[in-house]
Amino acid sequence: MDIQSSLPSPGPEQHLARLEAEEQANERLYKVLDIGQAMLQSGAEVSRVEDSLRRICLAYGAERADVFTITSNIMVTMYSRQYGAPAGSPASSTTCTGWSCSTCCAGASARRA
Repeated sequence: MDIQSSLPSPGPEQHLARLEAEEQANERLYKVLDIGQAMLQSGAEVSRVEDSLRRICLAYGAERADVFTITSNIMVTMYSRQYGAPAGSPASSTTCTGWSCSTCCAGASARRA
């Protein structure tokens, strides 16, 4: 018996709340990626970018944040029940692979399109 089948199905209000939480998490992730992009473009060391982005995610309420950065790519995953995890699951994860060297001059609006 899997855990999903034993959970009650969410009502419309719960579904809407979860969608709003996921949208908020994605907005925050894009802000984090914008900060990381600016840091890398300004010449910050990769380890400083990773540490700073991880701290920002935790300040946004993530229970855990995984950040992987190289000079041409940033990948951030935030884990938190606050961001829409269903009851009974350990935590929700929202991953965003954002900045890459092909989009550095196009800006954040092009990346989201």
